[in-house]
Amino acid sequence: MDPTITLTLDALAFGGEAVGREPSGRVVFVAGGAPGDVVEVRLTERKKSFARGELVRVLEAGERVAPPCPIAGTCGGCPWMHVAPAAQLAAKQEIVRRALAGSGAEVRQIAAAPAWLGYRVRARFTAREGRVGFQARRSHRVIDVETCPALEPALDRAMASARRALGDALGEGGTLAGLAAPDGRVHLALEPGESANRRVLAERSAQLAGGAIAGVTLGAQTFGEARLELGGGVLGSADGFAQANAAQNEALRRFVLDEARLRGGERVLELYAGAGNFTVALAARARVTAVEGDRAAAARLGDALRAGAPPGNFTVRAEAAEQAVATLAKQGARFDVVVLDPPRSGAAAAVEGIAALAPARIVYVSCDPMTLARDVARLGELGYSAVRAQPLDMMPHTSHVEVVCTLERVSGSSRA
Repeated sequence: MDPTITLTLDALAFGGEAVGREPSGRVVFVAGGAPGDVVEVRLTERKKSFARGELVRVLEAGERVAPPCPIAGTCGGCPWMHVAPAAQLAAKQEIVRRALAGSGAEVRQIAAAPAWLGYRVRARFTAREGRVGFQARRSHRVIDVETCPALEPALDRAMASARRALGDALGEGGTLAGLAAPDGRVHLALEPGESANRRVLAERSAQLAGGAIAGVTLGAQTFGEARLELGGGVLGSADGFAQANAAQNEALRRFVLDEARLRGGERVLELYAGAGNFTVALAARARVTAVEGDRAAAARLGDALRAGAPPGNFTVRAEAAEQAVATLAKQGARFDVVVLDPPRSGAAAAVEGIAALAPARIVYVSCDPMTLARDVARLGELGYSAVRAQPLDMMPHTSHVEVVCTLERVSGSSRA
């Protein structure tokens, strides 16, 4: 067995691990650690510039607490549940500060989530080897989850009911996703795995649909309701994307609207619009062109806008963001504000097209500070200065942090 070493851990990394240094200066990442811990670690991966270690025992406790979940540390869903809340917030603030250190942006104080438990309105379970639950960290192994304190209570109950009713028929690698609406109703979506019993899934889904479980989607079939009202005129379903924290999502919308600074009549381009998390509110104040590459999400977006936005204030383009900005730039289109909320991989393919449209302001919503920093640096080369960045703790007990970064066109800069 490999020998152990003693480390003092001094920070938390974006991937969720704690960080310490060997006497040589090499960085060591340790899952399950907390800032200030003195730990015994067995190295499991050795590289020239870094290593990874397995936590053997805590010799002196730092900023850690007793996790309020019996499977914390084995389930991969809440890797920071053992870390004190104040230390979690400080780590996320520092992650964003470091990522944007060269941008010139003022990084504001992180907006803490109002609840540390019972906040998650979205979840996905996987079925594997007779177990149904969350995947273990850095593994395909599934941890059985009968109940989860991080889930919104209505979602927790619905996922438990569906797990019992459907788990044995999902098939190897099948998934069960859930989404809770503000009224407490839940939508479920099933993706059958290998050797799934589709007939049983359909029969039991039909039995589940109705009441607290408003609807179940199974491939092309829907039992009960296909979409739920998520607030702000947005329609969502468990097989689409939605923010995991409803309360913080409301704060996120407010930050985006505040930074857009709309007074009425502006031309707004929204990229990666999804099902319309920001679009309905933007279209109430400005003329919006919303771009979404996923056709199902674009269809939901169109329905939401027709139901909740002034007629004539919106256009929906079902195409990739990079294609849309290139086409619009060739047409000589101009926008006062661009709002974008790309996936974790960022918007590298679209930034040059955005700059070519010459907006006065860009409001960039990011769930990955590293790809945000990369794109902000490129926009800086194209004539945009990062002004402010507002971090939000969207998912307590994880390393995930949402950032709203505002960029403004530098006076006198030429088009890209």
